[in-house]
Amino acid sequence: MKCLRQNTAVRIAVGPFLDKTDGVTPETALTVTNCKITMLVDDDDGTATNLIIDAAATASGGDNDMVHVTNDDAGFYDLELTQAQTNYLGRATLSITDAANHCPVFHEFMILSQGVYDKLFGAYSTTRGLAGTALPDAAAEAAGGLFTRGSGAGQINQPANGQVDANLVKLIGSAPTEGGAGRLAAALTKLLDVAAPGPTMNTLALEATLTAMKGVDWSAETLKALYERLGAPAGASMSADIAAVKTDTGAITNLTNNTRVTATVPDELQIPTAASNTQIIHLLLYDEAGNMEAPDSAPTVALANGAGTDRAARLDSTTMALVGTGHYKVVYTNTSTDDNEQLLWTFTVIEGGLTRTFMRQMQLVDIVAADFTADDRTKLNALATDYTTTRAGKLDNLDATVSSRNATAPPTVGQIRTEIETAGGTLALAKTAADAVQVVTDKLATTLVQDGAVYDFTAAALAAAPTGGSGSTIVIKHTNVTLDEA
Repeated sequence: MKCLRQNTAVRIAVGPFLDKTDGVTPETALTVTNCKITMLVDDDDGTATNLIIDAAATASGGDNDMVHVTNDDAGFYDLELTQAQTNYLGRATLSITDAANHCPVFHEFMILSQGVYDKLFGAYSTTRGLAGTALPDAAAEAAGGLFTRGSGAGQINQPANGQVDANLVKLIGSAPTEGGAGRLAAALTKLLDVAAPGPTMNTLALEATLTAMKGVDWSAETLKALYERLGAPAGASMSADIAAVKTDTGAITNLTNNTRVTATVPDELQIPTAASNTQIIHLLLYDEAGNMEAPDSAPTVALANGAGTDRAARLDSTTMALVGTGHYKVVYTNTSTDDNEQLLWTFTVIEGGLTRTFMRQMQLVDIVAADFTADDRTKLNALATDYTTTRAGKLDNLDATVSSRNATAPPTVGQIRTEIETAGGTLALAKTAADAVQVVTDKLATTLVQDGAVYDFTAAALAAAPTGGSGSTIVIKHTNVTLDEA
């Protein structure tokens, strides 16, 4: 079995290639591109074998060039493996086949880590033998030498078996100063409880640090007491609580960002009864301190109804016009032919490379509906009640009122007819009297003539009048309005 160095490109000898007919004659002039190379690696990690190479050999310029070894007459070839193809650890199997020309060739390899491979096959060292296989020099101060016990140069002091001195200078960077005999020993005793090995945090007094934090003497406080002051975490741990606070803080930040934009979109807009009018919609942008803030570019606006139908044609532009820093506007045309519907405004603002979308909604209503007040509704409901629920009762009251104002019952149709048609009736007598008056007044048309504000007898009437004696006398008896001619 051959050894390969991990993650290292290499050229290896493969063969011998023997004629497939007799199995003994070396093949020294193969067409290598007909040869199929298969390489597998077992890495002993519990997973399936790795198929590393499954391709034909290349003659030149490829990953796996294979050429006949110069002056060889035994059928051996030189094969290239790439760095990636050896970047494994474990057993490797390589086969090369060409059923039409030669017998199969098999090789097994062990891919070793670079350190192991170098120790096995590295150059000889005068101090360490073959790549470090020799024993180190026993001299304590020699390069690569062994440590020895003692207090001399390059030695380690061992006060007792199983113990090694430690130098705190190496731990803290400078020689420690106790400030008083036994303080360091007392501190370590406080930190490490022999009965319960390891730091006993219940008995660890953080006097200096906690006193500095609190401002008063904490000599009696311990981490346990500090924990009790803080209280048990609400979640799995204090770090989980802090993560939750950060999440909530992010939500608050998002809410703050959402309130940094104001759009003057009315909740309700009246459709004009005729023609059209315009509404100016303003968009105001603020920074975290409440100052007007300019975005990366002019905000854009989209407009659609509740069904998603585009209504952007009602806008003067979908890119808002600049009014001032952080202040933009767009003009909306409100037409009498528009439908009663809900409109959804979508504003897009790019700030600091981040795109934010803000939405507002508006309801279009008839102007009559908008002007209809609660008082109007009360009156309309009362009128509806009068003509529905209480109608019969109100008509009965009207009949009773009219009846109470008549001293006697009104005449019937028959009574009225009798008065008109029956001789001797009141209306019949009046008619007779009127006819008699008409006979006389008809004669006056040829007897009198109007002269300004008075009437004069006509010439014919004067000529026919008697010249002496007594003339005709007209007596009007007002008792029965009868005209008698004497």
